[in-house]
Amino acid sequence: MGSETVILVTGATGMAGGDVCAQLAEVPGVEVRAAVHSPEKQGLLPETVAAVPFSTDDPATVEAAFEGVDKLFLLTPGGPLGPPATRVVMDAAKKRPLQAIVKLSSFDPHGEPQAPTDLWALETEAMVREAGVPFTFLRPPWFNQNFTRGYFVPMVMQNMLAMPFGEGRAGWLDTRDLAAMVVKALTVDNHENKIYTPTGPAAISLTEIADSLSRATGRQIGFMHLTDEQWVEAMLAVGRPEVEAHATLALISKTRDGHATQITDDVERVTGRKPRSFEDFAGDHAEALTGIANTPPPPPGAAQ
Repeated sequence: MGSETVILVTGATGMAGGDVCAQLAEVPGVEVRAAVHSPEKQGLLPETVAAVPFSTDDPATVEAAFEGVDKLFLLTPGGPLGPPATRVVMDAAKKRPLQAIVKLSSFDPHGEPQAPTDLWALETEAMVREAGVPFTFLRPPWFNQNFTRGYFVPMVMQNMLAMPFGEGRAGWLDTRDLAAMVVKALTVDNHENKIYTPTGPAAISLTEIADSLSRATGRQIGFMHLTDEQWVEAMLAVGRPEVEAHATLALISKTRDGHATQITDDVERVTGRKPRSFEDFAGDHAEALTGIANTPPPPPGAAQ
């Protein structure tokens, strides 16, 4: 295994990082090292992926995880914890002769108006640039998998997507397509110091997403537009921190106001195939979505 390229994957058991680990594990000549914060999550990894303890609250674990690493997939929290966590990771990374860093960033962080998530993303991008290692930044929009493994699962449980999106459209992206881009950027030349904006094939609204989810599950799943105040109240009611509620609202508002409609061919240019549509995603995950739609939602105030 000494001749293999060792790639450290942070956020390895999360929504995007999980797909990155799974796809990298299929590449010959690559040893995947998954940075895992909670030991109980090791069971979520492919059998061929080695898990290593990793907590930015304990820099010693980060230093140890980088031993012998050649390349890095960097995924740190998108909220206010992102910059300090990224600083710990990059301090350790700069001590290694890394060949490449691929970083998951935020969609159009330079665009106006700038959401807090954009500013945090730009701050973390600057840390990567400062390291002097060849980098690739991926700036995707919303992920389809938010409805199966992420933020919007409780709304699928309620058969109602209640959010302040209005009829705003975005190029919702499948994390499997994102992962395919990460694999190429980490294993194929000519992606150094490049920035990509991977998107799905079309800019779609929450009304269209609700329709696709309804067809996949056989349930009537609707979309209800909330006011900004209703969104913040709803997030606080389920225990989300106020800073997270407002940061997510700012990101949603950018979409609602037409600032996320850009569609690119970056997925196809990098991977050689077109991105999956949301309809494709919903069909592929029909069983999981149906199970979620038939699961009673947690009571108000319960931890999620």
